Amino acid sequence: MATKYPYTIEPQTDGTFFVQFLDFPNGFTEGRSVENAKVMAKEMITLLAESITAQGVALPTASAVGKLDFVEI
Repeated sequence: MATKYPYTIEPQTDGTFFVQFLDFPNGFTEGRSVENAKVMAKEMITLLAESITAQGVALPTASAVGKLDFVEI
């Protein structure tokens, strides 16, 4: 069953967009545009989830999505 993990996208002064997942302390990346940031977010969270589960650790429970963007894995 897929889980939807919410994240935020914040514009930076250098023109990039910073992405942070609320449920993963190390879940952050950035992109050159909003669309690129969303692609990078999907790639990063997929790799992070694979790494976590390979270590035998359960993935965190997803926060309520609300009005935030989310990635489904």
